[in-house]
Amino acid sequence: MELDKSVKKVTNLVQEHCYNNIDLFRQHIKEDFYKIIISMFKIGDPVKLNWQSGHVSGKIIKVHHADFDYKGYTHHAKEDDPQYEIKS
Repeated sequence: MELDKSVKKVTNLVQEHCYNNIDLFRQHIKEDFYKIIISMFKIGDPVKLNWQSGHVSGKIIKVHHADFDYKGYTHHAKEDDPQYEIKS
């Protein structure tokens, strides 16, 4: 499970760095937290997004783990940084 890996990584970081470099420690925490949150979304989940133009709500209809084209634009996605299609 992704959470178990992240907890183990954080534990190792604490042991390795003993808080000597707190900024590095905080950066690792943010990266792991982001990965945990992203891995929680799946197709069918209701979402509400806060865009610059306002709030949009809908459901996730597709999760992309590789670059894809949509309406003439290439959207970049990776396994650890997926992109989501939302139907409002």
